[in-house]
Amino acid sequence: MSKINALKYKKIKELIHPLLIKTMKTKTTGELTVEGKFPEDENCLIVANHFCIEDIPTLGQAVGKHFYLLVSDEDKNTIDGLGLELNGVEWIHRTDKSSRIQASENIVEILKQGYNFAMYPEATWNLSPNLLMLPMNYGCIRMALLANVPIVPVVTLFMDDGRHTIIGDKFYPTDKLEDSIRDLRDIMATLIYVQIEKEYQKKKGQPG
Repeated sequence: MSKINALKYKKIKELIHPLLIKTMKTKTTGELTVEGKFPEDENCLIVANHFCIEDIPTLGQAVGKHFYLLVSDEDKNTIDGLGLELNGVEWIHRTDKSSRIQASENIVEILKQGYNFAMYPEATWNLSPNLLMLPMNYGCIRMALLANVPIVPVVTLFMDDGRHTIIGDKFYPTDKLEDSIRDLRDIMATLIYVQIEKEYQKKKGQPG
């Protein structure tokens, strides 16, 4: 049995994943449309934007494939936390340096073993009316480099007619950590901006 808690009973977690996806639909509102496709040829580190409580179930629906997830331990002893445990989760105590270090090491090992992993480097919900993406820590860049896997940026927007998730192209970071995290944030912000512009043009073309 793996010493990494997230990987315990991993075969069972992969088997029940389709059921969890169905259950996740009860945690969301509105129809989901997905643009882009998650890579099939290799495992990846998924980096997603963080907007509201529906982000995690929406990401699960959009990606389809099983992935492990980094989550704050505030949710650990809740009903939602149980669902996350059944999926496979790496808990982190954000203000505890040793917890952050251990989580980082575990994530790299999970990726090295060939599994997909997802995280939200914005850390908190982006409720800012002025920023498409909050500043992101370059920890995700470092982990992807150590595990030798690409990053797949995924953004979700919540529109009047439902949820819209965009799965971006693979991003290959470099050892210039600050440059790479800035480039990744720009890519994700652009995906969001383009979709907002599309929605604006669509509404603009509708009769009043």
